[in-house]
Amino acid sequence: EKLPPPAHEGGHRLYDNKSLMEKLNIKEKYLKKLRDNGYLGYSREGDKYWYTQEDVDRFLRRFHYEAFAIGDELPKQEGGGYV
Repeated sequence: EKLPPPAHEGGHRLYDNKSLMEKLNIKEKYLKKLRDNGYLGYSREGDKYWYTQEDVDRFLRRFHYEAFAIGDELPKQEGGGYV
């Protein structure tokens, strides 16, 4: 029996390849590389891949760097403005 394309499974957000590529702004080849090299967890049924929000959060935490700047002033951009 094939899984339907749910947005939620047991209260948890699920992504297919297309929706995760859009969320992370990455291409299919890079998503495959992350999956194949063990950086991103997934579930698979046939040729369909599913990623939970937990899989995505774990991946993002693994490569997260804490801010380290000291002080309250943001650096100015070229042209003198902030963000």
